Amino acid sequence: MSSSENAFSETHVSEALNGLKTLALRLRQLITTQPPKDLLGYIYAGLLFGGITRSDEDAPNKTAKSLAKLNVDEAQFLLEYVHAVLATTPLQVDTALDEAICAEIILVAAELRMASMIATMLIASETSETEYGPGTKDLMFHALTTWVLIRGGRYQVLEEEFFSFALEPHNDALLHTYGVGANEVAIGIQALANSIRMGHDKAARAIESSMNNAQQFVQSRGKSMEEGMKQWRAERAKEAASASAAFVDLFQGGICNARHHTKLPDILLDDLSYELAEETEFYAPGDYSGTPFRTLPARKKPLIKLDGAHYLTDPSFARDAAYRAILYNLLVRDPEYSEKFKQNQKEWSESSFVKIFGRQLKGAKILNEVYYRRNGKWFENDTLVMLDGVLAVIEAKSGAAATIASPAESFERHARAVRDLVVKAYDQCQRFIEYLASADEVPIYEFKDGRYEEVARIRLSDYWLVLPIGLTVESYSPFSTGSKQLTGISPILGKHPFISVAIDELLVLNRFLPGTGALMHYLSIRQEAAGIKEVFLFDEFDHLGSYIENNRFCETVRRQLKEGATLITMDGMSSIVDDYFSTHDWEQKQPPRQDIPNELQRLLAALNVTRASGWIEADNRLRDFSFEGRKDLAQQLEPLRRSLRQHKHRYFALRVDVGMLFWMHRSGDTPDISAAQFKAQVAAESLDVEKVMLIVFGVSDQGQYSHATTYWIQREQVTSDEIKADAAALSCRTIELTTSSSALSQRPARIPGRNEPCWCGSGTKFKKCHGR
Repeated sequence: MSSSENAFSETHVSEALNGLKTLALRLRQLITTQPPKDLLGYIYAGLLFGGITRSDEDAPNKTAKSLAKLNVDEAQFLLEYVHAVLATTPLQVDTALDEAICAEIILVAAELRMASMIATMLIASETSETEYGPGTKDLMFHALTTWVLIRGGRYQVLEEEFFSFALEPHNDALLHTYGVGANEVAIGIQALANSIRMGHDKAARAIESSMNNAQQFVQSRGKSMEEGMKQWRAERAKEAASASAAFVDLFQGGICNARHHTKLPDILLDDLSYELAEETEFYAPGDYSGTPFRTLPARKKPLIKLDGAHYLTDPSFARDAAYRAILYNLLVRDPEYSEKFKQNQKEWSESSFVKIFGRQLKGAKILNEVYYRRNGKWFENDTLVMLDGVLAVIEAKSGAAATIASPAESFERHARAVRDLVVKAYDQCQRFIEYLASADEVPIYEFKDGRYEEVARIRLSDYWLVLPIGLTVESYSPFSTGSKQLTGISPILGKHPFISVAIDELLVLNRFLPGTGALMHYLSIRQEAAGIKEVFLFDEFDHLGSYIENNRFCETVRRQLKEGATLITMDGMSSIVDDYFSTHDWEQKQPPRQDIPNELQRLLAALNVTRASGWIEADNRLRDFSFEGRKDLAQQLEPLRRSLRQHKHRYFALRVDVGMLFWMHRSGDTPDISAAQFKAQVAAESLDVEKVMLIVFGVSDQGQYSHATTYWIQREQVTSDEIKADAAALSCRTIELTTSSSALSQRPARIPGRNEPCWCGSGTKFKKCHGR
């Protein structure tokens, strides 16, 4: 870019920022004219009004029109600014709420939000940063829009789960300092989130119920409305007080009052709250003064004190801020806890993966804080998980302060802080996996009583899936999912892409992927996506949504890249996850899952119950099929299973990237493994593949898959005439399924008659098999 072009672009950015500062100051001035609790009530009522009014044409006046345009995202943006103004500005409001000014507040906030989005495009397009290589501009745009629009948004229904887990290592310190433990803190924060999330509905119902009861009371007394209501309030004082509280909740921000809706002690609420005008940095002079590109005060302390009570203006950005503030103030109030804090936090973060996925990792060998020696130096690895051919190498890092600094004020500092967390974890994973590859078998040690003692020997060749995982306490999206763009980060040993994920994201994955097979398959697909630099998904939940709805979505991505695409952004893929948590009865519903036909699901269950060596890889390959491919496979399994009433065993072969041979037998009979292995050799010859996965499974008299075992059968270099002859016959009945297509290959030239045996070799009539 020439100097004149550079000056031109800098002028545009400067003009955009000046416009933002002007709007931000106008918004600040307007907010300071209104009574804060009434303003909170007005904004939340606006969310209800906006939901009822379909368009501003339906609204009767200007105020109603502004409310009709207020959606959840705009309200969150405005509420964070209300918090910022209260935290930075002395207030002396002695007037009633002015709805006309409130309407203007909504409109100015919406204008500021839109202008900020335009500024993000200008800042990102003109940046000279190169920290993330060619994708830096795109990543910067996503980082800035995240900063403006989301800033710590989480699933509010999971606050209790997160805080009880994240604060558990500091339970004793919390009891000592605040008088409540991790569970009590978690319950309190969840209660406050629930109050804002469902408070209006509960308040409206309470008011409606009270009005009906009061009306019935007055009518039964035969008095005037005024006299009857006076008597009702006297005789039904408790119900009248509840109605008054509901009115405050509904119209005066009462749903935000932590003291009314939680049992958290005031000392803890004080540590989470700003006093009025306490914060001095947000509106301090500078390029980004008062704009959304500064660190808004709610990122540091989520509550604000009004008339001695603590108010959470909006729960959407409270999780990260509350978590940081609790840990920070825990150490401020108890400095002697510092060393113990570091140790507890380290042990907790390093064990989090194993604790969260305890069900899925049943039977795994877990090694924590293992050591190895290379080039004369000792190195440590946090956690190793070894389970049936799967090796997870996990490095946990913490760095809460990394996301407090705005990426606009210093993208390099912001990105580098997060980069250090990701790259350090990557470097440690890489060094360890390269150590594993340095010999056929390597020793692993623990450090005990001042000595290194060998605890295991590991062969890298024993593992078909190697997962290097960098684990952070908080989510650093989009930097974590964009970590593959960083210079120096590439698949380890050329074939093991690195995954960066947060602990609170693992809690969600645990709900959606409750089984071992489902989790391992998701991680294999997640790793595949991590190895494609040209595809961008915003966060872990975009990956999860893509997986649920598209399974092997990376195949689609690769096809698009072959067709000429250079960068693919997959936006909004988390909607299936978001929608689940947004329903009021989400706890009573099963999370969305991939579509797996019942027949195939029963086979997967048999593999899981038997858990014979190699079962996870077999499970993984079965899940690799597309949704249509799974249906085709189920259609092969079902008729053969039913035909075991007439036959001692049945089998069929299919081709994917390797050969597969399914061999089923009656559960009461001893399976003829030799015959099955011979047939697998035949399949290898017929399919012209180097090896075949043989899955042997029993079927009970009730038609249930009772157990399943797997074997890898290598193709013989010298093939007998018997195998060649059998292979020629088998080739006529072999099925080809791919992971991305439901098409069946090598169909016969002549379609059989309806009552003739099916061409696929199932042993059933064509009309009941592929003729359906």
